Amino acid sequence: MKKYGQYILFCLLSFGCAKKAHLAVVNDFSETWVQNLSVKATDVKQYYQQGIVNTLEICLHRQNTNSQQCDGTAFLKTSQFNGFLILDAKKICEFRDGAYNITSKQSKNVDYVVKCGNHPIKKPVIASWKKLCSSQESKLENDRQKFCLGSTGSQVKQLEDELVLKKAKLETCQALAKKNELSDQLIQEQEKTREFKRKNDQLTQKLVQAEAKIKSFEQAKKCEMRSIGDNRITVIIKNYTLRFVKVKSTYRMGMKKGIRITLTEQEANAFHQEAMKSLPKNYQPIYPNIFKAVSKNERLKHVAQFWVQEKTINPQLYKDIIVGGSADSISYDDAMNVIDTLNSWCQGEAQFQLPDEKQFVSLARMAYNPIEEGLQPCETLKEKVALNHIKQLFGYKWQLTNSYCSSLDNVVCDNKQSRIKKGGSSESRYAAECMPEYRAESMPDLREQNTTFRLIFKRLK
Repeated sequence: MKKYGQYILFCLLSFGCAKKAHLAVVNDFSETWVQNLSVKATDVKQYYQQGIVNTLEICLHRQNTNSQQCDGTAFLKTSQFNGFLILDAKKICEFRDGAYNITSKQSKNVDYVVKCGNHPIKKPVIASWKKLCSSQESKLENDRQKFCLGSTGSQVKQLEDELVLKKAKLETCQALAKKNELSDQLIQEQEKTREFKRKNDQLTQKLVQAEAKIKSFEQAKKCEMRSIGDNRITVIIKNYTLRFVKVKSTYRMGMKKGIRITLTEQEANAFHQEAMKSLPKNYQPIYPNIFKAVSKNERLKHVAQFWVQEKTINPQLYKDIIVGGSADSISYDDAMNVIDTLNSWCQGEAQFQLPDEKQFVSLARMAYNPIEEGLQPCETLKEKVALNHIKQLFGYKWQLTNSYCSSLDNVVCDNKQSRIKKGGSSESRYAAECMPEYRAESMPDLREQNTTFRLIFKRLK
């Protein structure tokens, strides 16, 4: 071949290999390893009707082969610039993976080499095979080893030998296309299999972890009860110690007519006005939710004896059951999840539940009765102790009860399914919030800040 000599590109102007092949005569204007191969439009001659070339079907050969049949074809829509047609290496690589040689049907030597790949920076390129293999540049050594094995004559012989071996397998372009299609399907199926295996391994690992955790729970769960005198009980469960204090029945406290757990409208208004006066300067006005504790026709209530937890739920015990949760920010649903778990661990031995509103009010009034003693700030009440050892009763965190907001006769709740919480929190500046009678609402599935709970204990044996 002469430099800038003529090269023959195998161009099919209709679909399929079965139709007659057309040859387009082109001149080589490319340098070694360029992205585009420029061809004079006038050199693509009479083999295309109307003298305008829109699409070329290029015959592609796998590297180190010189087969007369195509290993693959690429349809290229050519662009024309200053009388030149541009064949883009990237477009060729989009049709087939790997590196290819572009050859003419009649030539025994390779005319061009297309180097493809998935490198994020380097782009696909086209090179003149003769220029590449005759170059002495050291930076092209890897490419010469890949595409220029041996001398031109020995390579031709090698390629012809390979052609003989492949001829029996590749009878037609259609058979090769079918083979490539099946190969692509096989690769896709193999990828799906690998993805399935990966997900299956992940699920297996999670199952092993879950089984280990269940085994750990089974080995660790205990429900041992120890009485301390007549008024205190300690429950050891999963290596945690829960302490409970007995609260006597209102009958045994001489309250023959029971207790009133609500306020009158006049009492609620007086407490609201007093609490508003003690708010810090520039503090936003407080909506009088104290009136949710008002009942005009409520009957007096008796409270049976019960055992109440000295402190609110242990934070670490809570996190062992509610993974990722916090005992400082819970919902009613979270609390019931914890209680159901504890009851399953102590099945047949003990049972736990949330306190009812009347239980909390009767307990809280033993430590602080604003109706008789007057309103006190939450900061004052925070460290106040009720009964023997009960702490964290006021101004610590809101504490959930098992009672609905709609349980009173004439109160309008934000939601009838909301649950009552009591006691105020460290954020409370409105003193009425820390009254035993004050009612705050909590939605069952909403985790709220400064909200926790304490347990009521019942011994089954």
